[in-house]
Amino acid sequence: MPHRATGCAAEHRESLGAYVLGVLDVAEAAALRAHLVGCGACQAERRELAAVAYLLSAAVPDLAAARSLREE
Repeated sequence: MPHRATGCAAEHRESLGAYVLGVLDVAEAAALRAHLVGCGACQAERRELAAVAYLLSAAVPDLAAARSLREE
């Protein structure tokens, strides 16, 4: 069903977060990239989600696993 404000199918908008995180399979990512070429609303939402993902990754320090959790 198209999103009322943008005319996009819900599946495109619902996949944007996974796309930004790089967890879509190859075919899904390719289909979404093709959609993004012509959809300004999804392009804008992708940029917003990418900014949030970056900020979240920068906010959490990298920690080494405790010795007891490491496989040696």
